[in-house]
Amino acid sequence: MVVKNKILTCFFTMYLILTISIFILNAQGESESSLLFTLDHKFNVNEQGFILIEGIITISNLAETHTQLPSLIINYPREYISHIADMNIKGPTQLTYSISVNNLWTTLSISPKESYLIPSKSDVKLSIKFYLTNILKLMGSSTYVVNITSIPSINLPLKRVDSIITSPLGVEFLGLSDFNHSKIANYNYWSARFFNIEPNKSKIINGVLQVKDNPNFSIVKFPLIEREVVISPTGSITIIEMIKIENLADGTLSKLPLSLIDPSLTMITIIPETSPPLFEKFTQKLFNNTIDLQSISKFPLKKGSTLIFKYEYPLSKRFINMSENLISLLIPLNPPIQGVVSEFILKFNIPSGFLIEKYSLISDGKVEELPKGFIIRKSNASLLSDDKVSISIRFGWVWASNAIMPIANIIFIFSFLISLYLTSIKLTGEKIEAKLIDDLITNFEEKLSSIGELIHSLRDKSITHISKADIERVKKDIDAINSKVASRINEIKSGLISKMPEMQALISKLINADRAYDRTIKEFINLYERYIASRIGKEAMSRLILSHEKNIREATDQLLSLLDEIKRESKV
Repeated sequence: MVVKNKILTCFFTMYLILTISIFILNAQGESESSLLFTLDHKFNVNEQGFILIEGIITISNLAETHTQLPSLIINYPREYISHIADMNIKGPTQLTYSISVNNLWTTLSISPKESYLIPSKSDVKLSIKFYLTNILKLMGSSTYVVNITSIPSINLPLKRVDSIITSPLGVEFLGLSDFNHSKIANYNYWSARFFNIEPNKSKIINGVLQVKDNPNFSIVKFPLIEREVVISPTGSITIIEMIKIENLADGTLSKLPLSLIDPSLTMITIIPETSPPLFEKFTQKLFNNTIDLQSISKFPLKKGSTLIFKYEYPLSKRFINMSENLISLLIPLNPPIQGVVSEFILKFNIPSGFLIEKYSLISDGKVEELPKGFIIRKSNASLLSDDKVSISIRFGWVWASNAIMPIANIIFIFSFLISLYLTSIKLTGEKIEAKLIDDLITNFEEKLSSIGELIHSLRDKSITHISKADIERVKKDIDAINSKVASRINEIKSGLISKMPEMQALISKLINADRAYDRTIKEFINLYERYIASRIGKEAMSRLILSHEKNIREATDQLLSLLDEIKRESKV
């Protein structure tokens, strides 16, 4: 009887295990079958010979319950392994990925770091981007070959695949019979849609790329790019970028697309790289964000040649934040080219006496503190990166001369300067002299800040929307400010010279600098009047505005330097 009970118990246990196992397998099967996978895949070739591969996998959960996000295994042609650069993978959760190679494939494995459930009746997307560098192989005159992944091999069944292949105009892929061809803007597009692709099935095309009518197409290498953020003692913030470019193939490069920090900029200043310089600094207009290399080198860049060039432009306001006497900058940590640079360097040029309060790297939403003054170097860097560098700097009163500074900050800085004077005043017979110095600074504060605000009101408007009434209003307001301030400054000047005759020469310099400042303002207004009267064109106007703004900054700097010297010489 005991034996019989043991047999029945064993049988029941086995039955229970089998039932549970079948239930789990059915649940897993239902879970997998509730997911629908689609792929948008792009294979993009640009004029510099870089290939950008983009894939967006959409995973749709059709079930009534949440479903586990699966891991992915994606296979690309084996030769990709030595040409992949700067891969960027994003999804609804943090992902880990690794690349391996075997006899057949370059394999990309992607998994969520932690268990992630796709909500019921919802979609999630996984984005995969990476560059291929120097992979196009020359087959004959102006003809290259490369393996094109129109559908990469994936360990999941794909319900639909939309595949796009692009190349610049004048450069065409041959034999893409399954694709529809069109031309959009400056690119050729080949597009196709495929359905019901089984797991681990791929479509690899032996692509033949022929250069038919695009002499600027070549294979390019960027060994080095440097970005320097220059902060002057007077407060202007300039980006200086140096690019080293090598032409590895037959195309003769004459132009290069740039991806500046602020893509809305249309003018840059070219800086000579040789010593002694072969040319003076000059401004160049960017058409479609493209720089004319022949304006720098005089000749197209031929095969085997190297060109190093440098340019500068002002940092856009949207990357600058000011509060009291602290300025914070947020600088993108990616190169200004549409490809991959072997080494990208970011550095800051900060005047002595200015203090770095905070210096950090922002990557994937995480903030990492950096050593102050640290120079950042990145290998195989591209625009795929979202990394940024944040730096906060505490500055002094001379920053008030910067044209980008808000008026509230100018007032704060001059008030700060005045407070420094007041705290240093001796409570003796020098109170009168201190009061005169105080009044002098206060009046120049009012003049510079008020006129600066009026100048900004013109610059904030597009030149195509400036009216004669706008200019007349600004002229009238500037005349009123000058009339109000001039009489006070004359009284202060007389009082200072009477009380401190040793300051006469310095006060005379200050008055001359004030007159020079007034002239630059009048010339700036006159420039707008000439434009409204159609005596100069829009392109010339855009160029001349930059020159006149530089003159205003220099005149302002001169005034502030003299005020600083008066403070030091007065010894109050």
